Amino acid sequence: EDRKSLTLTDNPLQQGANRVILLDDIDDRSRSDVSMMPLGLLDTLSHGDILDLMAYIRSAKSGTAPAESMQPDDPGTGNR
Repeated sequence: EDRKSLTLTDNPLQQGANRVILLDDIDDRSRSDVSMMPLGLLDTLSHGDILDLMAYIRSAKSGTAPAESMQPDDPGTGNR
């Protein structure tokens, strides 16, 4: 967000998925009390997957995702 516009990301994994909305075009906005994360999502993840997700979210602020968190499971061991 800057002084004139607000940028929304529909899909953070897809380049160019941003939408820019002029602040003059916004009549009203408020903070949602509902999380964007689907209810029960963490229940489907392993402990390691949750830790990887948290590392990825934290890295978004710095702009670099930790490489070890982005590697697929090792099919021989099930480990990352």
